[in-house]
Amino acid sequence: MGKRVLVGIAVLLCALSLFAAPTQAGIVGVSSAHATLSLPSGWIYERNYTDTDSGLKYDLMISNQAGTSAVFGLFFHEAAPGNVDMEDTEGLYEEIRAEMESGGFTDISYIVAPRNITIGGLPACDLTISADAGMVLVTERATAIYSSDWHQIYMFVFAVASTGWLSYSSSIDSIVMSLSVDEKVGGGLSSAMTLALIGVVVAAIVVVLVVYLLMRKKKPESMMAPPPEMASAPSGMPPSMPPSQ
Repeated sequence: MGKRVLVGIAVLLCALSLFAAPTQAGIVGVSSAHATLSLPSGWIYERNYTDTDSGLKYDLMISNQAGTSAVFGLFFHEAAPGNVDMEDTEGLYEEIRAEMESGGFTDISYIVAPRNITIGGLPACDLTISADAGMVLVTERATAIYSSDWHQIYMFVFAVASTGWLSYSSSIDSIVMSLSVDEKVGGGLSSAMTLALIGVVVAAIVVVLVVYLLMRKKKPESMMAPPPEMASAPSGMPPSMPPSQ
C-alpha cells in the first residue's frame, strides 16, 4: 500500500465547518470494497472523496461537525502486498506506520500503543497518537484490517483536535468496529449468494417431489383379470380340472 499524505489536516479540520453536506447516518456500503460500515446519528460522509492537496482518492470521507470542533475521517481499501504476511498483523502495523510518517507530523506520542485486535473476525492493528500538526495539537487514530478472502487491507484514519477527542472517541470506535466484510466463498461467491443458490435448489427439489406425489396419487390402481379357468367356470361350480394323464 502506497503512502498516503494527510497534508494540512489542521486546516481541513477547521474547514469542515464550511462543509454543506446532508446528514446521512446509518449503514453505508462500499461495493468496490465488498464492505459495509455503520455511522452514528449526526455523522456525514462523502463517497469517492479526493483530497485536494494530494490528489489521493478515498472510498469515504467521514466527519462530524457538532460543536466548535470537528472530526475528519478517511476510509479506504487497497490490495495487500504480496510479499507481506498480514495474518500476524505485523505487516498491518507497518502499513499504519507508513501512513503516520507520510503525514509529516512531529512530536508524536502514543495515546494507545499499537495493538492487535479483531474486527468482524478479521485480524487488525490499531493505534492512537497525539501529534503536533503545526497549528493545533491533533489526536489521530488509525486502524488497519486485513481480509484474506479478498486479499485487501481496509484502513480508517480519524483526526480531531485533541481538545475534542474525548467527545468523539466512542463514536469513532463504534464506526471502526462496525466494519463488515463479505465472506468470499468458493469461486468468488459471497456467503449470501451461496445461501440464495442453496435455497433455489431446495425449492426446486420440493416442487419436483410434490408433483411426483400428486401424479402418483391420481394414477388408477391396476385391475388384475381372473385366470381363464375362473372366468369360464359356471357360477357356484369349481373350475374344471385338467384330465389326468
